[in-house]
Amino acid sequence: MSAQLPNASSRPPALLLAIAVAAVECVGLIAYGISIVVAAAQSGSSGTQGSDVSPAVLLLIFIMFGGLIGLVVRSLWRGNGSARTAYLVTQGFALVIAQTLIAGSELFERVVGWSLVVGAIAGAVCILTPAEIGRAHV
Repeated sequence: MSAQLPNASSRPPALLLAIAVAAVECVGLIAYGISIVVAAAQSGSSGTQGSDVSPAVLLLIFIMFGGLIGLVVRSLWRGNGSARTAYLVTQGFALVIAQTLIAGSELFERVVGWSLVVGAIAGAVCILTPAEIGRAHV
């Protein structure tokens, strides 16, 4: 007999929100890596401003980190409770990145940084919420 995966309706809403936060972070990291390569190709430069690292290397790094977050999302979706630790570490890194963005000079950077803070804290709270809290008892 094969083990069946739980469907979305059987998951607590807090867990679904935590999964959504991590999925957005995953997609955001990969999209940012692609944007670095596109910007470098359009400007004809061999790297990002202030960095000696090749855009291709940066893309690889961001894809790897995005992929690791994707694995955490997959593990949470499958109901693996041990993925909570990896999720919390991910949100800790998100807060570090958010601090860098908040200190940026552009308004867009600050807005993204504060959005990342809100998402990371909300995700961390949700992942630490006991499963029973999010369920409606009839």
